[in-house]
Amino acid sequence: AVVYKARVLQGGGNELTKSSLRDGVEAAGRRALSRQFPKFGVSDNANWGKVKDKVRDGAPDALTQVDWLGEVPANPVCKEVLARTSAAGTRGSELYRQLEDRPYGWPRDAVDGALLALLVNGNIRAEREGQRLQGAKELPATQIGKTTFYKEDKPPTATERMTVRRVLVEANVHHTAGQEAAEISGLLEHIVNLAERAGGPAPLPLTPDTAHLEDLQALAGNQQFRAVAEVAEQLRQNIEDWSAAGDQKENRQAAWAKLDRLFGHASSLDVISEVGAQREAVFASRLLLVSPDPVAPLIDQLATQLREMFTEALTKVRDATELEIAALETSEPWPQLSNDQQEAVLADTGLVVPEMPDLSDSDKLLEALGIQPLSGLGDRVDALPAKALAARKAIAEIIDPEPPVKTMPQLRATLKSESEVDDYLAALRAKLMEHIDAGETVIT
Repeated sequence: AVVYKARVLQGGGNELTKSSLRDGVEAAGRRALSRQFPKFGVSDNANWGKVKDKVRDGAPDALTQVDWLGEVPANPVCKEVLARTSAAGTRGSELYRQLEDRPYGWPRDAVDGALLALLVNGNIRAEREGQRLQGAKELPATQIGKTTFYKEDKPPTATERMTVRRVLVEANVHHTAGQEAAEISGLLEHIVNLAERAGGPAPLPLTPDTAHLEDLQALAGNQQFRAVAEVAEQLRQNIEDWSAAGDQKENRQAAWAKLDRLFGHASSLDVISEVGAQREAVFASRLLLVSPDPVAPLIDQLATQLREMFTEALTKVRDATELEIAALETSEPWPQLSNDQQEAVLADTGLVVPEMPDLSDSDKLLEALGIQPLSGLGDRVDALPAKALAARKAIAEIIDPEPPVKTMPQLRATLKSESEVDDYLAALRAKLMEHIDAGETVIT
């Protein structure tokens, strides 16, 4: 009876008259909660957890789970969350503290769902431990409180997104439709790398100026996105020009090295001063990557003359060697040797006619010059008489190995009269007869 007659009074003495005590207590409780959390009803929907799931699945209309069909920032919960997010950064834990307290009392699922929807829509960006998060999948619910959220400028338009997408395609930067913002930092870094490849020390051009890229890298979020869209045409031109320069850099540097090698062999050429002046101009003006190629004609010019001079000089070596061999083959002792002995004598004394190498291109020419420098071909002609003398001595020793073979040194003299010639011949005869009388074979 006591309970039956009980009255329900709210703060201030207002009495609630209901048909039963239970109904009165429930009504009083609801009125008390409404006084403490008057904004709770804005978020009062059990489906905010489904909003989170849909956002992580990439659904563009995740807010339909809470019966919202309008723009994301206009949703009452999203609007409140966005209003409390600073451009300077607000921690998720601070948003929880504010929106779970009076006058809101919002469930954490509602705050999380709104944050993720705003993140995907581009109204805010998220960073954790200094690293920007690129999407909702990188932000589990357990980490939202530890994450800092930044209010963004107005999200880019569809036209701006398409413009940036074209730049990404031009740069061959992989991206996912709708997630272009996630690749902008990589895009800018890629273009900076192209600039570094497009220049270098002389004779390469100076590395291109990248101040405009540094300015873009200093921005963030939607502001950076729109700035990239604004200078998209310049970026596409940068990509085209610097990619082309970088692609030909290796080949042009190899050509420059080849020119240097040919130049080192060409000190005696008539054309060396002309080619040297053009080579210096390419270096001083850093013209290695210009079009048309300034180095290829210089290589051809040097190679043509080197090829002619090498062929001429080696032909002289071949002709002189053939003459020395012919002199041996017509000498009296030569037929007394077997074929194997004849070949051995020629090989051992270096009396072998050199083959003419393949000089059809500059690489083969350099290979031949590396084996036999042009300056050494004249020395080979000068060395032939000594080789022929060694061959005759070897032949004599094969035919008659018992008597010692003596190589007669030249008697040098300056002769100005007939009497001096007679004296020279007498002295030479006397020297020769010393060896003959001693039973030696003399080779002169």
